Amino acid sequence: RPPHPRVGPKGGGSAADMFGGGASSAHGDNSAMDSSMDGESDKFDMMFGGGLKSKVAILSARRRADAVNVMCAAAASGDIENLQQLINDSKRPHDSDSYGRTPLHVAASNGNTEACRLLLTMNADPAVKDTFQNTPLNDAVRGKHDDAAALIRMWDPDAPPPSAEALKKQKMNGGTLQQAKINVKDLCNKVELPGAQAGVELCEAASIGDTEAVERLMENGVEPMEADYDDRTALHLASCEGHLSVVQLLLQHKADVTAKDRFGWNALDDAVRHGHKEVQAALREAGANLSVGDMGVRMCQAAADDDGETLEVLLVNGVHSSTADYDSRTALHLAAANGNISIIDKLLRLEGIEVNSVDRVGGTPLEEASRHEQVVAVQMLTQAGGLRQGDDKLEKVIQQQMIEQERQNMQSREDTVKDKIESSQERREMLSIQTALDNLWASLGTLKIAV
Repeated sequence: RPPHPRVGPKGGGSAADMFGGGASSAHGDNSAMDSSMDGESDKFDMMFGGGLKSKVAILSARRRADAVNVMCAAAASGDIENLQQLINDSKRPHDSDSYGRTPLHVAASNGNTEACRLLLTMNADPAVKDTFQNTPLNDAVRGKHDDAAALIRMWDPDAPPPSAEALKKQKMNGGTLQQAKINVKDLCNKVELPGAQAGVELCEAASIGDTEAVERLMENGVEPMEADYDDRTALHLASCEGHLSVVQLLLQHKADVTAKDRFGWNALDDAVRHGHKEVQAALREAGANLSVGDMGVRMCQAAADDDGETLEVLLVNGVHSSTADYDSRTALHLAAANGNISIIDKLLRLEGIEVNSVDRVGGTPLEEASRHEQVVAVQMLTQAGGLRQGDDKLEKVIQQQMIEQERQNMQSREDTVKDKIESSQERREMLSIQTALDNLWASLGTLKIAV
């Protein structure tokens, strides 16, 4: 068989021959193939330089990328035998593709628990992030692969890997957070999402009433008080949409009922605004109160519309019967002006009702009823002790109301300042650091006792 026409001066093949280009043509005419190879070689040289080391490095990287892709394919399909052989051959279970995704990412996103177990046993990193800042645990949680997520979350390289039976038992007992009360190791493997993405995903699940998804996210490390871009928490969204089961789950995980979004609303405000009575009751039982906000306006609107149901909801949820709007008008003013007898009767029966509240121009509910010729309302208010301007008794009432109003204004200012301090980013960061330090000291104390 004749030698290849491109043999060098020492009888060795060219660089192209060394990497698979040196086989002779079956027909003995290699001119076309040589021409093609020359063109490819020229392109290669232009892109990466003509040095042999550069070509070797590029081809090595290409082979490594191919090996990663093959390993990822085995992880995706759950081909344990092939995956084991590939890992044994490469010794690099932590290599990643062009998107930074490792075989563990792929196995987790496809829910192949045994492939995850094998990769973790071979020292694959459970905390590695891909180009999109996702960890293998993130992918398992998004894919609703609870067994794979539990395995990664519970993984401890210094302890025997959890068996399939242990994972099943853990799942039946309601998850690691509730069963194991979270230990330091559990905190090493948890869902980590960039920016407000954790809050967004938790809020989305809560808004559609997906209790399972909300629980899955929290079990895997997402805090129940993660907020979205509007500072709205999952409790806000669940309350707004009336998803009682999600609200109850969040309250079990110590969700803060006082948290306000960037509009100043808390979860109870949302539940009241959308009329979800069962949710309102659950939030009240957890200590929730309506924020002051525009409750005076809403009380007045309900009274003007003769809407006894809305008025009752507001009263049940802690709004005072004499809460005033921007013109210092109360629900009794509006009910009197419109002659809404049933609302007047309801309000007059309430303990602590201010029959002679004065509005911004000094008018009382009785004067409103008289000005609008609401005869029955005038009679009802007169019998209840209603007064008109010019009455000496009214002057004393007005002075007392001014003192009380000033007291409430001072309290409101103090509460506003307190809210701003507690909701500030610096305050949240300090609390987070303090919590971490407390946990660290507790862990050190436990370690000292063990030693």
